[in-house]
Amino acid sequence: MTAAYIVRFILTPREFEKLNALCPFDLSNQVSALHHSESKSAHVHTFVRQHTRLFLKTYGVGLLVQMAISARNPVLGGSFRPSRPAIMITSFSAVYRVLNRVLSNLARARLDGVSRKRAIKIAIPMVSALIAGSVFRILPAGLRDYIALYLATKAAEYVYNMLDDQGRFNWKPRIVGSWILIPIAMSQLFYTLICEPDCCPRVFRGLMLSVSQAYMPQRPVGYPDGKHWPTENEVLASVAEISRLKFPKFKSRILSPNWQVPPTLSVIAPVLEMALPSNTTMTGALLHPMNPNERTSFWSAVSAGYGSTTKYLLPLYLILGFTRSSRSSGTILASAIGNTFRTATFISMSVASAWSGIALSQTLLGTRMLPHMRFRIIGFMSGLWAFLDQVNGRPRALYAIRMAILSQYNMLIKRRGGKPLVKNGSTIIFSLAMAVIFAVYNTAPESISSAFIRKLCNWVQTGRYSDPSPLPPSDSSR
Repeated sequence: MTAAYIVRFILTPREFEKLNALCPFDLSNQVSALHHSESKSAHVHTFVRQHTRLFLKTYGVGLLVQMAISARNPVLGGSFRPSRPAIMITSFSAVYRVLNRVLSNLARARLDGVSRKRAIKIAIPMVSALIAGSVFRILPAGLRDYIALYLATKAAEYVYNMLDDQGRFNWKPRIVGSWILIPIAMSQLFYTLICEPDCCPRVFRGLMLSVSQAYMPQRPVGYPDGKHWPTENEVLASVAEISRLKFPKFKSRILSPNWQVPPTLSVIAPVLEMALPSNTTMTGALLHPMNPNERTSFWSAVSAGYGSTTKYLLPLYLILGFTRSSRSSGTILASAIGNTFRTATFISMSVASAWSGIALSQTLLGTRMLPHMRFRIIGFMSGLWAFLDQVNGRPRALYAIRMAILSQYNMLIKRRGGKPLVKNGSTIIFSLAMAVIFAVYNTAPESISSAFIRKLCNWVQTGRYSDPSPLPPSDSSR
């Protein structure tokens, strides 16, 4: 009998029938048809079986992730423990399903009519997710912040979809879409790139610098190897220092031999010494020393940005087109070229506008007004180029706003000396986000734009991996 119960905890009735058909002897006598009985403990066996398999699957994925990390960084890979994400995911699903089942049964027994319906659809899923979210602390601290932030933005997106489907945003101009999040994010990200580089996300920093080579002074050919030439980090730090000094005017050593580079800018002295005398601003002499004209520097940066982005964007859009669409090859190619042009225009124009905006701000705002805050204004204005690339832009906009929120969070932590803003704050955010997601799932599942997320929610709640929404998902281009 013990073996029979073990088999029942491991195999479904259909799997047992297949195994019995393959075995040379009959297993049904030993199992006593336990799989087909309608005992009170049948759901317990299903519950244990499903979550055991969930743990094994997530642990296996974690091992693959650990191997991939170890291949690039053995130290980081050795510190990654795949068991912790597996335990967290399994525990959340188990706790949520038990609480949801118990509370739903209590609601059916004690509540009537509308109250029962509202409790089962909204209150019970939210309470269950809030309590189950406490297991989030099992994850390592390095993973918790971004995962909590990601789920919080997804929860906000689903609530927005639901309200939009209900007509709550009919007053909104049609021109205003998810693209407006890009300039908001760019305002924060460009500020951190210049003024708080240790809080700037590496993804944004890498993208900006890869498209900003026209504004990064290059070591001249034949420049002595033993002499210092400023690095990209030193260039960024010097721009911040120039703003702290209230944007002093540039004077060429050729025309003013007695002019001295400020001591705090000595690291960029090699660039300033060779800058053309027609440069009038210190930032211009640093960012484009051999091209004093801001307009030509801008268009040179745009041209270079096109070249550095299109070689990656076109293959990417072609791959996405052929893997996600059944249209003809010519249609996919035309769509990929159009998407590449729009995205390359958005990226190159935004990056060039951000750097050229530093000089423009000195003309419009002077040198003493908002020396640091102007980088936020510059970032916002340069991000408005996202208007040109609105096709399927919501995932990009949400990713940008997540990076911006994370950078702001890092700044607040830095100012508090590394102390968290709220104890267990990431766990609280995770719990609230999951509560909102499950409430939206139970009231308006079509507002969850991802069919995969709907299937996951349905599995956690019922044990069935299927899409409960008969309606098409919300438009992701809003």
